[in-house]
This record gives sequence, C-alpha cells and structure tokens, in this order.
Amino acid sequence: MCIVYHQEIFVDGRLGGWNSYLRDLEKSGILESGVIAQTDTHEFAKTDSWTVDWTELEGVEMMISSHEANQTISIQGSEFLIESNDGVFARGVDDGTLKKGEEGSSASSSSSRGGLRTVTVGATKCYLILGVTRQDNDEALHKEIQWVVDHITAEGY
Repeated sequence: MCIVYHQEIFVDGRLGGWNSYLRDLEKSGILESGVIAQTDTHEFAKTDSWTVDWTELEGVEMMISSHEANQTISIQGSEFLIESNDGVFARGVDDGTLKKGEEGSSASSSSSRGGLRTVTVGATKCYLILGVTRQDNDEALHKEIQWVVDHITAEGY
C-alpha cells in the first residue's frame, strides 16, 4: 500500500501540506507516529502522537551524519538499534529487548505496542524525516520517507 501523493506539496515555512500527508499515512496504518522537522528553523509537521523534542532530533541528526550503524538511539521514549545508516537513510528496530538507558535488558516495551517496531530516518541538508511503525509496514514506510526526501531535495532543501 502506497500513499505517495500525486498532488503537489511545496516545501514552505508553514509545512501544512506535510501535516496532512503525515495524518494520511497514520490513518492508512503505514505510520504509527512521525515528524518532518526543518532543522535550521525548528519548524515541523508531525502526527498528533509525536512529541517534538529538539534535543532528541539533534541526537538523531548527529547519528545519521555519523554514517554509523549498530548503535542505539532514543526516539520517542524507545531505544532503537540502528541496523543501517548511509548518511541519508537510517533504519532501526525496537524489539523490546532494550530499555532506555539499559543494554540487553528484557523489557517488554514493544510487546505492549503490538510487537516489533521499526524507525526509518531520512535526512536532507535542512530536514529530518522520522517515522515509527510496526515491522510489517517497514518497507511501505521506507518508500514514503524516501519519496519525502527526494521531494524536499528536488526543491533544494
């Protein structure tokens, strides 16, 4: 299932079109929560369930710019193990075995949310795009975030 918009969404300071896009992804079930954040102005579009924390987003920005995988990062109260990171896209998993501040613990954070959860991060020179979803929607979410990154990059951001 792919929600990629056929309508035009312009990158602007209001980010209104992106708010609608994220809500549509959430309604479709592709996305549990997500944010599109303009890192230089601190403007953002987000799902209702996403709590914007600029310190968290700065950590994500440092993680993706490092091009390093096999590291954990805290996103929205969960610890995700980053499995791949090429500096533009990073993907990670929260399988419930890591709890914030603990490595290798037997926490049950993901089981209370319905199983394995994944995060996909996309980055352009001025934007971070993050989405959290269930594992069965991981590929669909990655395609959506790739579309957003391509769209924003094409507009010079």
